[in-house]
Amino acid sequence: MVRLTAALLLVCGTAAAEPFVHASLAADLTGDGTAELAVVIGGPQIALAIWSQDHKTHAHQLISHGPAIGWTQLNEDARLEVTPSGSLTVTTSNYGIGRNKWEQTLTIAWREGAFRVAGLTHSAFDSLDPEGGGCLCDVNLLTGKGVTTYPRGGAERAVTRPPGAPRIEDWTPEMMTQICEA
Repeated sequence: MVRLTAALLLVCGTAAAEPFVHASLAADLTGDGTAELAVVIGGPQIALAIWSQDHKTHAHQLISHGPAIGWTQLNEDARLEVTPSGSLTVTTSNYGIGRNKWEQTLTIAWREGAFRVAGLTHSAFDSLDPEGGGCLCDVNLLTGKGVTTYPRGGAERAVTRPPGAPRIEDWTPEMMTQICEA
């Protein structure tokens, strides 16, 4: 556990005395029959770190690190789940602070030897103007197909973009806007 805590400090940076862990989950995310450990750390910008465990020494080795996977609010932790197909979902949201409410889910899949952002679902609405229309963006980055009502209040339209799921190391929160406005 001491090695894992030291690794968390390296991933988060040394500015914080202790890394804030929002969520953690152990599951076979690569399909090799061995569980990996996924941890969401930091805040308000959060990182996703994924470790594998050495079969002989049982030491954890960092195999993937998304330093800017998303944002959280002080009142809401990120959530991790595993889909029936074995992908990881990272969900962040803001329902408690301010009038602009939102939820975002990134689907992380093991493809081509790397953890990639395979899907993006983002929804938002204004709690003081519920009739003003919210926005939705749901895109499968592996196929490049999806639907969007982005920007807020727009009519639902099909989205077709070049397929391409970025590695989590390359993901930035700003990519959501680029994908949804395409």
